[in-house]
Amino acid sequence: MDEPWTGRSRPAQIPETWRGRALRGGDGWCWEDPENSGNSVRFYKGDPDSPVPAKQGPYVVVCSDGCLMDRNGYPIPGSRCPED
Repeated sequence: MDEPWTGRSRPAQIPETWRGRALRGGDGWCWEDPENSGNSVRFYKGDPDSPVPAKQGPYVVVCSDGCLMDRNGYPIPGSRCPED
């Protein structure tokens, strides 16, 4: 059974046209816009040993036009989408 954090089951907010794939490191799942590679939603398992508290459990990274978005949906100036 798919654990909810993985994102492998398409969340309702992810458009039907977006493609899903496992992240190379094996620690998550990515949904990508086939028409704009700068748009993606990544679901990470998290690492309990991470020094960053927000990354110690499951978390999501949203990118729009290549820019990271904050938790309120606003672009984080100067940020870039992570590569995997």
